[in-house]
Amino acid sequence: MKNQPQALLEGEANLLWKQGKLDEAAKKFLELKRIAPENHSLLLFSAEIAMHRQQFPKALAFLELIATNNNSPDILLKLAMAYSGCARWQEACVKLDQFISLRPNHLEARLHRGLLLEKLNRLQASRRDFITALRLAETRDSTTLSIENRSMLAHASSKVRIGLDACIEKHLQPVYEEFGRAAVSRIRQCADFFVGKEKPSFSHPMWLPGLFYVPNLPPKMFYERNEIPQLAHLESAFKTIKAELIEVLQADVGLAPYINHPSSSRAATTWKDLNHSRAWSTYHFCRNGQIQDENVQRCPKTWQVLESLDLMRISGYGPEIMFSILAPQTQIKAHHGAVNGRLIVHLPLIVPFNCGAIRVGTEQRTWTEGECLVFDDSFEHEAWNHSSETRAVLIFDIWNPNLSTAERAAFTALHIAAQYYESNG
Repeated sequence: MKNQPQALLEGEANLLWKQGKLDEAAKKFLELKRIAPENHSLLLFSAEIAMHRQQFPKALAFLELIATNNNSPDILLKLAMAYSGCARWQEACVKLDQFISLRPNHLEARLHRGLLLEKLNRLQASRRDFITALRLAETRDSTTLSIENRSMLAHASSKVRIGLDACIEKHLQPVYEEFGRAAVSRIRQCADFFVGKEKPSFSHPMWLPGLFYVPNLPPKMFYERNEIPQLAHLESAFKTIKAELIEVLQADVGLAPYINHPSSSRAATTWKDLNHSRAWSTYHFCRNGQIQDENVQRCPKTWQVLESLDLMRISGYGPEIMFSILAPQTQIKAHHGAVNGRLIVHLPLIVPFNCGAIRVGTEQRTWTEGECLVFDDSFEHEAWNHSSETRAVLIFDIWNPNLSTAERAAFTALHIAAQYYESNG
């Protein structure tokens, strides 16, 4: 047990240390050393000073002494940095493994382990940490990041882009062999934009796909129904689909808020008016290409029609199919979709009088029950229901008709490559 003079001295030293008054703190710790040479705070301070002076073997000696009685996350991280400073990469990685198992969302630890794994030539594992670090950095205010962290993030971004480009090229190879490179040059350029090798020049100021931009497609906001022949079959099933929708609404099953972001996320702030709100509800048949079995079973006739359509089918991505329910007096704010290689179809099912409209870019259209609206959601778009009743539409995505068969195949390969790389590095 610490005696009172020792406890008082330790408290004063720690306070000065936290205040950044290192010289004054050092004097207090020197006094403490005379009466308690193995005091934990003294050893930790000594290790910090040694690290600051880049005396890594000395810092490591102090930290290993502390670690005999204290294996806290803080000590694990400091040990990792000291081992790294001594060029003992493998031991540093072991300590970072232990630390990250306890603090998986620690940005600096992910960056440091990525760098160490790179030194050990474990490049795929290194990229996985870099990808995680970049994702974590997106949730942080960049002004709070240290110069060192910004430098490491720039390095991580460069390595991730190089690896991603190689992964995409590998996935595109079978498409090249089948159709030739020239046939998919637009998609290869789309990949270059995605990787960051080129900067896209959008042909319309409201056309800003958030993920993939295929160049040289016509900047067209709405497409006419007769441009998409398969929609006639869908419209002929309007009454059947509406009847199953009404059953869903009456039972109030399978419906969930469309906007559903963690409260602390940046997206939650962007969508604060609709986040976790049933004002904009959806009933998903397919989400990210995954069939929602229970919802499909409740609406078998609707699903039969949807199955017969030529939808954008990409494993892990599409199609996205849902009933979209907009409550009275609800506004969906202006936003952009992810890609311009697809189009969005609305089959209006319940449209109250004077309901509202959807604006895509500079064009605005209203819904008419049973008549499809088709638009490119990578343009800025918004929608609103200003009536006193619920509005409901069936929404799904289809291929942009300006893409060839070869380009569809390459676009699919590009998506799959991005998903694979995100998971595997």
